[in-house]
Amino acid sequence: MTSTTKTTPRAAADELLRKEWNEILERVPTAVRHQIARHVHAYMPDLAARYGARAFGDPDVSAFLVTAASRRELELTVHRWLAQLLCDDTTPIEDRIDQQRAAGEALARLNYPIQAVSRGARKLRSWIIEGLRTASLSPDQLLDAAAYVSDLLDLSVELRTTSYLKDAARQSRIDEAYRMHSLGQNIAVERERQRASLMEWGHGVLVDLHRDLNAPLPRLGQSEFGLWLSHRATTLFEGAAEVGLIAESVERIDRELLPRLDPAVEREFELMGALVERLQNDLAAIKFNVTGLFEQQIEVENGRDTLTRLLNRRFLSTVLGREIALHRRSGDGSFSVLLLDIDHFKGINDTHGHDGGDAVLHQAAALVMGGVRPSDFVFRYGGEEILVVLVESDLAVAHQVAESLRARFESTTFALSSGIEVGVTVSIGVAQYEGRPDYQPLLAAADDALYRAKEGGRNRVEVAG
Repeated sequence: MTSTTKTTPRAAADELLRKEWNEILERVPTAVRHQIARHVHAYMPDLAARYGARAFGDPDVSAFLVTAASRRELELTVHRWLAQLLCDDTTPIEDRIDQQRAAGEALARLNYPIQAVSRGARKLRSWIIEGLRTASLSPDQLLDAAAYVSDLLDLSVELRTTSYLKDAARQSRIDEAYRMHSLGQNIAVERERQRASLMEWGHGVLVDLHRDLNAPLPRLGQSEFGLWLSHRATTLFEGAAEVGLIAESVERIDRELLPRLDPAVEREFELMGALVERLQNDLAAIKFNVTGLFEQQIEVENGRDTLTRLLNRRFLSTVLGREIALHRRSGDGSFSVLLLDIDHFKGINDTHGHDGGDAVLHQAAALVMGGVRPSDFVFRYGGEEILVVLVESDLAVAHQVAESLRARFESTTFALSSGIEVGVTVSIGVAQYEGRPDYQPLLAAADDALYRAKEGGRNRVEVAG
């Protein structure tokens, strides 16, 4: 019996990289490579220093170079980079590939902007090739040397970027897991705790002003609320505009208002009333934004729309990306999507009010959930639109499911809070995933089919052609 060893994707990629690295080396005579190594080694301190000076003026990088030690470390890193890449002919290629990957992982840990690495490599390439013009190389050798330096730097940047993105994605998953764990605590309780902390600080400042103690007023940024904002809120509510607004208000209070109210300095007594009013207004604005911040998160608790309890649209890219990856790995099977729109929904809102519309949406979501499998995904896609991802379903199966849902809507009466019952129909567009790497054409095809269903008279199912 003959056994076969299955090649893993990582092993196949490594073999391709080894082959490419060898080809780069073999295209340039050994004597020329050694001359390049001697030249780079001689000018290494100057190259590293020029790189560091340029990086210090790069707004993407300057925050990483605030101390002399950090600038020195950057120069040493560039020194090691060029030495490994252009001055080392003895280390096995496999190890040199691993060195570049390890460098990418280190950059990801530092959250160093990867685009700055590409910019830096371009400048190093230019400086090295410019310097090689002074070396004793023939025109043909100079062309070979320029190609050699460019190819190795390009390959290095590719390896570092790939490793960086992989490590950054892993860290992003860890960060999201931590964020979801943190939000899994009782978020309503946390909201009230932070509101109380904010109000407690404000009350304490007013008491201190009344007592007129000769001591500095406590800064909001250093209070329990301020520490929570700096160390927790930025993670829990990453990307929320309210976080920035709250931070700006805290900084304004600490930088502008408190110094003018502080008993430890000469105060502007004639303006005290106006300053205290401004402080209270700013605290009210912070409280308002804190409430909004938590309310938004409560609305997407567990990733579900609060009205329909369907999945929130923000998770659509994750689900579709995973289904596409599964399809690509398996090589067989497919999945389909249904895009449902409640017919004449505006008329329901106009006749029965938004409460009536909400009641219809709530029952429509339950009807769709009851008409698909537990393994399928149902999203609230828009105002009155619902998107269903049918896993491992071809177009024929998806069409059957869509027709079944359409018939269920047609035969169901929907009860409104007023006690009135109404009939509701839906139009449905159906599309099957056809293997393209981007899911947007799939959604566009379903949307186009839905448009044809509505144009064709509504209460219809149309399949993407």
